[in-house]
Amino acid sequence: MTIIIHPLQHIESANMNDLLDHLPFNYSILEDLHFAFEETDSFFDLTKSHEIRYWKNMLFNRMNLLIRNYTYTIFYYNQDIPDEVWYKRSGTKGQSVEFFPDFKEEDYTKQFNFNYFSEYFFLQGFSIF
Repeated sequence: MTIIIHPLQHIESANMNDLLDHLPFNYSILEDLHFAFEETDSFFDLTKSHEIRYWKNMLFNRMNLLIRNYTYTIFYYNQDIPDEVWYKRSGTKGQSVEFFPDFKEEDYTKQFNFNYFSEYFFLQGFSIF
């Protein structure tokens, strides 16, 4: 059996606004983030200010990637991947073990995309928190 995976299949039909309502974290934490330090007219304060702005932008970018990956993960999770039965001892085509016996051809693509975005979500999340 040849399995053809279609990365990002049907991703354009994801309604991001509906999925964003269920974020498991509070995005407004970043909006209220302030770094206060005593400023003088020295050159070091100027560079410190630029450095803080750089890292704050980096944090915002990573948080946006985290949100995007979360919404795509939930999108593919809601596609009803039939993976409750992982294997069947005697396969339908004579094999000794058949993995994911309830899968149709498009379910492999859904599972691949879900695994990709969920893994990237956790990698991105641990780089932030």
